Amino acid sequence: RQQRTGAGVMGLLACLLLFIGMCVNQLASDSALGYTVHCGWASVHGSLYDEAFGGSVSYGDLCSGTYGSSGSWSWDTQPSWCGTQAAAAISLVLMLASFIVDACATYFVQPWKEVTPFCCRSNKPARTNFGVSIFLSLISIIAWTAGDDNCLSSLSTASLGGSHICQIIAMIFNFIALILGREY
Repeated sequence: RQQRTGAGVMGLLACLLLFIGMCVNQLASDSALGYTVHCGWASVHGSLYDEAFGGSVSYGDLCSGTYGSSGSWSWDTQPSWCGTQAAAAISLVLMLASFIVDACATYFVQPWKEVTPFCCRSNKPARTNFGVSIFLSLISIIAWTAGDDNCLSSLSTASLGGSHICQIIAMIFNFIALILGREY
């Protein structure tokens, strides 16, 4: 019973961290040359000293090259922004899937009840779901780091942002829950 309670608490903490990571909306962050740039789920946000760069630009606009035609400056509309857009979307979908699977695993552990639901008795053990959640989180981080060509490029000094840091900590909690959870 104590192991199930521990697995449930770890699962709840992982769910909370995954939710916070999705809300933070910061995949990469760069503070160099006197300005700060944050790459989010759907756009890049720049708080630069220059007035023209303050604001955000969606990856879709950068990919299609439609942004900048009305302003005094324009982003480099290389096809690499399309890769960044796809990597961010895939990473978000996988993080959401990891959150859903983790919430189900936490429910399957049920540290607060004595009754095991019928759906969990045979083919859906909590340990499997915690493992799947870890796998989805890992693939989400790999999809972002491998698919992004601008925010985490070799020319940039950016590092992983708050969203993926929350996800990495959630993976640690899920691993602990995986160890504490038991098969039914």
